[in-house]
Amino acid sequence: MRRSTLAILVLGLLAAACASSVKEGPAGSENGVEGTVLFGPLCPVEHADSPCPPKPIAAEITVTTPAGQIVSSGVSDSAGTYRIALSPGTFTLTARAPGSGAFGVSKPVDVIVVLGRYTHVDLMVDSGIR
Repeated sequence: MRRSTLAILVLGLLAAACASSVKEGPAGSENGVEGTVLFGPLCPVEHADSPCPPKPIAAEITVTTPAGQIVSSGVSDSAGTYRIALSPGTFTLTARAPGSGAFGVSKPVDVIVVLGRYTHVDLMVDSGIR
């Protein structure tokens, strides 16, 4: 009787440990979001013969749940690239240029993160130039 009780207890503890490690995902995770943050438009009037493409920027990226709760954040480098580890689920990403006011914010982008993969999401931060 004692051995069966001990075996059940050990199995229960192992199951709990496995379940909690699956939920923790981000520590050394192989899933999340990655991409580039671009800033634009940069010219008030763009012409076909003289394009004015958006430029990559360092920006603050916020990851929220569909209900708006912040679950993670990160910063893109000077080339605009970022990589944020996340557990699988549905999230909303926004990027903000440092020190920006009403402009300098991207439109929210919804993304689904799946197990074992980084989902590519590019974010466009609005410069306010029209």
